[in-house]
Amino acid sequence: MLKTTLTLLKQKGAYLFLLISTFMTAQTNRVVGYVPDYRLYAVNQIDFTKITHVNYSFGNPDASGNLVVTDITPLKNAIASSNPSIQILLSIGGGAVNVTHWNAVLASSSSRATFITQLVNYTVTNAIAGIDVDLEWDFASNTNYSPFVLELKSALQAENKLMTAALPGGTLFSVITPQALAAFDFVNIMAYDYTGPWQPGSPGQHSSYAHAQSAISFWKSHVTASKLNLGVPFYSHSFVNATTTGPDRSFGEIVAANSAYADVDQIGTDPNNYNEYYNGRPTIANKVTLAHNEGLGGMMIWELGQDAFNQYSLLTTIANTMATLETPAFDAVAYHVSPNPTQDWVTLSLSNNQPIERVEIYDFLGKIIRVVADNKDTRCRINLSDCEKGMYFAKVRSESNETLIKIIKQ
Repeated sequence: MLKTTLTLLKQKGAYLFLLISTFMTAQTNRVVGYVPDYRLYAVNQIDFTKITHVNYSFGNPDASGNLVVTDITPLKNAIASSNPSIQILLSIGGGAVNVTHWNAVLASSSSRATFITQLVNYTVTNAIAGIDVDLEWDFASNTNYSPFVLELKSALQAENKLMTAALPGGTLFSVITPQALAAFDFVNIMAYDYTGPWQPGSPGQHSSYAHAQSAISFWKSHVTASKLNLGVPFYSHSFVNATTTGPDRSFGEIVAANSAYADVDQIGTDPNNYNEYYNGRPTIANKVTLAHNEGLGGMMIWELGQDAFNQYSLLTTIANTMATLETPAFDAVAYHVSPNPTQDWVTLSLSNNQPIERVEIYDFLGKIIRVVADNKDTRCRINLSDCEKGMYFAKVRSESNETLIKIIKQ
């Protein structure tokens, strides 16, 4: 992590190098979000500026071994209009697949090769970044899992494509060899669904902070921390009694019912009545901090369409928390910012009262969103009223010197 303190640097070249390094460092913190094909109707509501990788789910073989994927065009169009630098991967498999079709595809080197060719061709034809392997519990005993992964890796690598995986919070399938595990560019830890509708007799939190701690500890013993992303749920599981479960709901539905539910993890307290368990904003923020402190590469979300697309957004919580954790320390005597945090206008000035010549405002991903040029005053007032809440940076130039200022929009 970049720990260097940014101050008013005298060497422009050194400053630019440090600034670029800062934004590159921020971008290495992955935010991986799944978008299932049945959520394509919501893609224009998702804030893709807060995402680094999108896993489009799911692609699967049919009875003839042909790759079947719902048209990805709506997703690509939504991303292109907001954040074209996102890396899109096709996620294959999923929690509910036709095991017979998959077993046939994995059965022999020739059937695997045929399907792998289709996968690689799909990434090339659609100009996406790679493949996410989400073959879960049904494949825990399939000895062809690792051969498939290694062969897929070789084919994707030849096209400079990524290969990632989604794996359970505390289980490493015995059929995954060390070589196959090492072949993944990164691993998304599914640190959720520790209980659910399939076991009504075990009511409780399905994705607690303790679950996240346990999952991270387990996977760090197998995979380098920087290759791990901590998965968080944007949905609930609910329980009525020992034999009956209630409906699962998206976080967006939960908050729409009552905005007070945005900051708690449970609705209901009596185990004999309706109880619903999920992750509210404080828990999501705490998990982001946990992942950061454990040296993980980022966060993973299942799934983006379940968010609240308003001020209660969990994605915004992730982005803001991550940006705060990754923000370098700044020299407080080098500049003045008022007010900060701000809701509308912000005024910048340098402590040496030099005139400010130019200000560039960046979002937390390093994209320029505002420029004030040819400013001759010692102060510069900037309107941020049309900007979303979150972390921003102001690059301030004065008499060939530059400094970087952190701004919080509330």
